[in-house]
Amino acid sequence: MPAAAVSVVVNGDGPPRKAKPREAEKDGARTVGRVLRLFELLASGDEALRLTDISRELKVPLSSAHALIHQLIKLNYVGVVEDRRYAKGPGLMRLGSRILSGIDLIKVGYPVLQRLSITTGESVYLGMRHANGIAYVRSVEATSGIVLRAPLGVPRPLHASSVGKIFLAYGVLPSQLDAMLGPEPLHAYTSKTVTDRAVLRRVLDEIRNAGFSLSEQEIFDRAIGLSVPVFAADSTLAGAITLGADIGRFRKSRDVILGGVIAAAAEISRYMGVENWSQVVEAFRGQPAFSIELPERTKSRAKTRRAKEGSQ
Repeated sequence: MPAAAVSVVVNGDGPPRKAKPREAEKDGARTVGRVLRLFELLASGDEALRLTDISRELKVPLSSAHALIHQLIKLNYVGVVEDRRYAKGPGLMRLGSRILSGIDLIKVGYPVLQRLSITTGESVYLGMRHANGIAYVRSVEATSGIVLRAPLGVPRPLHASSVGKIFLAYGVLPSQLDAMLGPEPLHAYTSKTVTDRAVLRRVLDEIRNAGFSLSEQEIFDRAIGLSVPVFAADSTLAGAITLGADIGRFRKSRDVILGGVIAAAAEISRYMGVENWSQVVEAFRGQPAFSIELPERTKSRAKTRRAKEGSQ
């Protein structure tokens, strides 16, 4: 077997020496290794760790361990407990559970997507939620007619896409909506994109009541997206099935397509541990409405006004 090739540098009269990796690559690999090792330490036991413990296990100075911990605390991957000890943060626990649920979701969801695409003749996608939104992770594209394609792994627009609105309706509390959307004005992709937040709140209530979301020409002209939520065993949103079609074709077979996508979402939800998809949707209908939930700034002003009135 031939020996593996090794890059060398001839150093004048001396013997050849191995080429050094770029310092940036070395630093990056070192940091990734430390982060992963720290995650392993935190996940391996229930006891919180002192900074000195982490420094010793990672074989780094206290200052380097402190800087790493500080960054991970800001991302909620590490939590601070009593006596300045450190433990698994909610972000790390959510990451682990979502990796597991995501693997299962993709595995059980893809065959269902294939059957749905064959039945409807349209492109279908499986979306999976993450901390700040939702992205498509698998797809089955139509083989005839006008094919609508959406990229995989790219977060979908929350206010304009049908799958983004599913995430907002079933994965975000009404009081958290403005923070999730951010302070900037909502972007108009077409003349039909909903950019008024009050209107969007009413739309999200309608989505909860209906159990599905439509995006009619809100991102592309002549294109429609239909999304239906997929739930995990604990009745939280795991992802969604989305069907994309030309708006004319969709309108001709709307009821058949809608019934097929709902049935597919319910089937994947059963694989995920949900006995009755309809009951989960019904439970969401009983939660506080988006349209009557005051934004935090309005609440703050109202609270201040009441306080002033009470002091008079």
